[in-house]
Amino acid sequence: LIGGSIVRSREASGPTRSVVLIQILAGEKLVSFCTGTLISRNVILTAGHCFDWTQIYGADRFNVIFEHFGKEGKVYTALRGKAHRVHPQHQPFGKNVARMRYDLAIAVFEGSHPPEFHPAPLDTDTRASYASRDIRVYGYGRSEDY
Repeated sequence: LIGGSIVRSREASGPTRSVVLIQILAGEKLVSFCTGTLISRNVILTAGHCFDWTQIYGADRFNVIFEHFGKEGKVYTALRGKAHRVHPQHQPFGKNVARMRYDLAIAVFEGSHPPEFHPAPLDTDTRASYASRDIRVYGYGRSEDY
């Protein structure tokens, strides 16, 4: 879904298995979830609000869940989150629409992604200028704010 509409094809090519589920936990209890995009062997790009733990009661850790279909049906691999960093200009939840401009976070998990998954390719041209341009990150999301 993009903007609330089902997308049957994409304009740009990309890996088919780079989207992961992030379980937000309070102790062993699931209190929320988000999605993210795998960008290296143990790093995901996600939304900053996923780690706004002032709004997610009791949250103190996270797991990264990889889901794919194997010979026996759905296969889940859960890897424990190690650390996360929210964009320094991210604004916490509230009525301020500007907070969405910096709604980014990076999260690191233990181990490495399963072989069925592949990191989304990132641009390696260190001289390119992307000022005032959009980026595309494939993942799941919402068509409306909470």
